[in-house]
Amino acid sequence: MGALARFESAFSRDPIPKSCPGGRVVPRHVASILEGYGGVSFRGGLYRIATEAGALALDATVARMWPVYAGRVKSYAFDWRGRIFAVRIEADDKGGEVVLFEPGSGDVYDIPANLATFHNGELVDYPDETLSANLFQEWSGSRGSGPVYSKCVGYKVPLFLGGKEILANLEESELDVYLEISAQLWTRTKDLPVGTEISSVVIRR
Repeated sequence: MGALARFESAFSRDPIPKSCPGGRVVPRHVASILEGYGGVSFRGGLYRIATEAGALALDATVARMWPVYAGRVKSYAFDWRGRIFAVRIEADDKGGEVVLFEPGSGDVYDIPANLATFHNGELVDYPDETLSANLFQEWSGSRGSGPVYSKCVGYKVPLFLGGKEILANLEESELDVYLEISAQLWTRTKDLPVGTEISSVVIRR
């Protein structure tokens, strides 16, 4: 199992859907320990490694919502909530520190771990803190399964627009649709004064 042995022992692989043939397409600037995981989903959809094309799409979302990170990080994974995991490019020769981007709140979190220690340590020892694993169990348990690879469970009303961190404010949607809507809403509202009322929203396709 190699560098991610502890992670793989705790995170079983899900069947690879037909939309992700082969499951071995790896984002270019991600450290070599991730080779062989591109397109793979783990533990019923809790955590997924991106394909090369998927990683580029995640990079585009990061660049739109958090321009200061454009070109400085490389996306490589996402979770059931549509959160994006990336690695710092400038530190890539040392393993690269992991950065978590939350499209539903606009928040960014620096994780003091490189790719190997993040997978073998943070995900294995702290799955609830890193992936909201307990909420995932609650969500998937009530529906019989978690979201498939191409979908996520995001906010109906983003936290940055006053949405609440509760189950009633979550819904399943296509990952690319959720990220597009989140990016449009964030870029149009992030500079508005606190308390500004928004009477209507138009989503451009």
